[in-house]
Amino acid sequence: MNTTSRPARSRKASARATESASEDCLRQILDAVSPGERLPIHLIAKRVGLQAHVTRSCVTVLVDIGKFERVRVMIPGGASRWFYARVDAPVMQRAITGADASLLAALAANKLYQMYQLARLANVGTSEIRSRVTALVESGHLVVVNKAEGNRIRARYRLAKTALSEAPDRTTPNPADDIPQATAHHILEAMTPGVAYRATTLGTSLGLSARRTTELLAVLLRDARVVRTMSTDRVPHPLFYVAGSAPGADIHRTTTVPSLWSNRPTFDSEYGRSLRSLWMLSEATRSSPIEAVETTPTLK
Repeated sequence: MNTTSRPARSRKASARATESASEDCLRQILDAVSPGERLPIHLIAKRVGLQAHVTRSCVTVLVDIGKFERVRVMIPGGASRWFYARVDAPVMQRAITGADASLLAALAANKLYQMYQLARLANVGTSEIRSRVTALVESGHLVVVNKAEGNRIRARYRLAKTALSEAPDRTTPNPADDIPQATAHHILEAMTPGVAYRATTLGTSLGLSARRTTELLAVLLRDARVVRTMSTDRVPHPLFYVAGSAPGADIHRTTTVPSLWSNRPTFDSEYGRSLRSLWMLSEATRSSPIEAVETTPTLK
């Protein structure tokens, strides 16, 4: 009795230890990186004394929740490397004017804007909006997000979480705390047959991280809902088409039957284990037909 329950207790203790270790990892990394400091993964791992893959996982979580941001820095030799910096919301000491308040009220939460888009929303020139945006960034109402596009880095801007409650004309709630989980079916609905998509394009349109987009595309590839090809650029990158709509594809020939698992948000592991147990019981029953014959009464 005690021997049977001991593995269960050890698994629960291991799960609690893993959860607390992950929280400690996030806290250690936040304390190790100073505000305004940019560090690569290996230096962050050296400071906190953790392995590189553990540090990378924790930093990815911090990027997803908005505590860290990724910055591509050019290093000698023409190469570039990703550095990570803290995103600390500064104290808002500057009172926004009526024009700036109207601009903040026109921005959607968790959406990235380029400078010309902000100028269009404010109905002013780019040179005039640049100074206003710089002041809003310094006061903490806007956050700068650097996005890599090929060999260039473009700055985009989004509302800070603390600015959502200060915009006087804003009536929509802040969805940052309750973002609906996108599934593979949402990615399939966002794709148009015959149009090539990059993973970064699909992730940006749905507001997903690069890792989550890759996971959902892998589900669609497994279920034969999309196909993966390589571009013909000088630096090739993967492109994704809706199944049967890629150039040169034979739409009348299907090699696999598409599965409906991609329409489900998650796979229920407990249900899978139950099915496995039922299968093992049925196999055990089929493999011993002699016992069933022996128990059958004979007629005399």
